[in-house]
Amino acid sequence: MIFKRGKFYWYEFEFRGRRYRATTGVLVGKGVKGEESPKEKAKQVEAARRTELALGTAGITKRPPAPQFSEFVKQFEKWLTAERSDKPNTVQFYKDRIRQLLIFDRLKNASLDSIDEQLVAEYVQWRIKHTRQYALRKKNGVELADTFEPVSVGCVNRDLATLRRVLNVARIWKVITVVPVIRLLPGEKNHERVLTHSEEDIYLAKAPLLLREFATVMLDTGMRPE
Repeated sequence: MIFKRGKFYWYEFEFRGRRYRATTGVLVGKGVKGEESPKEKAKQVEAARRTELALGTAGITKRPPAPQFSEFVKQFEKWLTAERSDKPNTVQFYKDRIRQLLIFDRLKNASLDSIDEQLVAEYVQWRIKHTRQYALRKKNGVELADTFEPVSVGCVNRDLATLRRVLNVARIWKVITVVPVIRLLPGEKNHERVLTHSEEDIYLAKAPLLLREFATVMLDTGMRPE
């Protein structure tokens, strides 16, 4: 029921045995010609309140609009800096990859809940057509410098892994409910590095007896740890 009270229209109705009564915030008046009357607007406020109660009873909560990707990554970086304060290189890695993701305007301006498999595929197609860049740190900040080399599969996969991490954190924080399937590209080349003799000595000097004996046999026989 809609009724006048002072300068405003109020609503009053009963839902599941409880009476609800409040102002609609709509001023009483004749309104503007060609537009809905104030009373009709007040009825819409009442209807919206009824819908909100019905959804809540069904266990459905209304979520606030999802933020843009460019806005959410600011929160992500603050959280990561505090969470991984003991691993500054890891923090910098994610910041560099996020900076790369933000170059793609479609992703930068997308709301988190609109990022789907199609948009991820568009990013991949866009990324592989560009040359590889690296972070050039200066006194006044960081710039991306161009190597003029084709982007490797590994570079694209680091971007995709970072995007997947950001979206999974958003889901954990209940900012979004679904994370798109993000698969890494096949064909990535793995890098191998041979330990130097000085590195072997450092490890063997600090390793517990059992590990030291096993590592000695492994190094002497050329075994490859998997």
